[in-house]
Amino acid sequence: MVSTERAEGRARARGGRRLVLAVLSVANALVILDGLIVAVALPAIQDDLGFGGAGLQWVVSAYVLCFGGGLLLGGRAADLVGRRRMAVAGLLAFAAGSVVAGLAPTAAVLVAGRALQGAAAAALDPALLALLVGEFPEGRERDRALGVWSAAGSLGIPAGALLGGLLTATFGWRWVLLAPVPVALAAALLVRLTLDERRDQTTPRRFDLPGAVTATAGLALLIFAITQTELLAGGPGGEAGGPSGLAALPRVAVPLAAAAALLAAFVVVERRSPAPLVRLELLRRPGMLPADLAAATLPVGLGALLFLGTLHLQRVLGFTALETGLAYLLLSLPVVAASPAASFLAGRYGRRPVAAGGLLLQAAGLLLLLGAGPDDGFLTGVAPGFVLVGAGAPIAWVPLTAAAVEGAGDQSGLASGLFNTAQQVGNAVALALLATAAAARSASLAGGAPPTPAELAAGYQAGFLAAATLCLLGLVAALHLPRPAPVSVPTPGGGRPGPARRRTRCPRGRAGR
Repeated sequence: MVSTERAEGRARARGGRRLVLAVLSVANALVILDGLIVAVALPAIQDDLGFGGAGLQWVVSAYVLCFGGGLLLGGRAADLVGRRRMAVAGLLAFAAGSVVAGLAPTAAVLVAGRALQGAAAAALDPALLALLVGEFPEGRERDRALGVWSAAGSLGIPAGALLGGLLTATFGWRWVLLAPVPVALAAALLVRLTLDERRDQTTPRRFDLPGAVTATAGLALLIFAITQTELLAGGPGGEAGGPSGLAALPRVAVPLAAAAALLAAFVVVERRSPAPLVRLELLRRPGMLPADLAAATLPVGLGALLFLGTLHLQRVLGFTALETGLAYLLLSLPVVAASPAASFLAGRYGRRPVAAGGLLLQAAGLLLLLGAGPDDGFLTGVAPGFVLVGAGAPIAWVPLTAAAVEGAGDQSGLASGLFNTAQQVGNAVALALLATAAAARSASLAGGAPPTPAELAAGYQAGFLAAATLCLLGLVAALHLPRPAPVSVPTPGGGRPGPARRRTRCPRGRAGR
């Protein structure tokens, strides 16, 4: 009777955790989807609201700036204020920003709405991951949950591209921004009803305002400086009549110097603060620093496909916006297959080789795209690279995430914020490098004339090569993840425990019963 009740209790717990995982995964997919769904609608937004060539980038950059710059603040606030409370507030603010952007009468209001969406995502994302970490115990159960979470988030990438193209072609670009509103409101209600509140119980509920200001402003200025580096190669600013080439150097150097000064001030503030925003000793936890360094290269493969791949499909192969969205469905197949497999592989072979293998798959897929030109079709020139990158991203993400948040305890929100900040800053750096490499290569081949499809393809190949190099650097960082500690078992008759022996499987029928 007692065993039956315990079994029923475990079944109820598993059922409750499945519901929690589903709610958190949907909310996570919403954040990723909204960061991408606008990309396909940019030409329609430009025509309707009259954005200039240089101003159009702020539809994307405003989101990235506020998201990446606010992640540390959002992660620590989740620990202090409460992770469920921050998740609900973030979802509601996300819905409000979507309404502002979707109904925007002018370009400035649209950019403001996107900035509010990014700030809401910065509050939401670390809270969601910290709630998941708190709900599932360390080990295989958490790794399996992270695999589902990764699959849902990664599916937001092709779903964002497909929905963006479909909604823009059918109802107009405003519905691209308004569509997430009911999903965000429903997710906020479900988070409130299905999850318990969790927060850091080990530190006083004091807020490090100087640390928050210097960290957020420093990261925002760093990302801003990085988004301007494309102008050095004659990017969109030059096309719109603004500064380009060496004339644009102050637009990169000045915010970069200010960011360096603010981030240095942040380190000084944190060392002296009685209640720091980031406990610097957290970075000395085994596995956290290599996981965060590898995480900085983790989104490079998918980011390269979404940026350079979209341009290749439309400008070289002549795809429409809707056809581009449909092409990105090819990413969903390896994502669905690889995400659950990643947790199994990490448990079977260890996090270090699996994370390195995922980054190696991304690099291999990007290198395959070096052969994609205007004479190559989608299936022969682009699809193989899409498949390998789509499989490699979730395979690397699951073990890296588990290593970054393992042992963080009551600071799991901050650990999640650091991990996500590394990804956002790394993604911004990578996209700036890819855009600069692609623009410089195409411009040098064109010799001042408008580049031909072949010259554009050569530029995109230079960007893919830079992305593959960054993934290989991330692989080196992943190889420095700590090995799992050996499990000790008691020896017969008492005495000192010895290391656990690896269990081996016997062929069926030969094992002793």
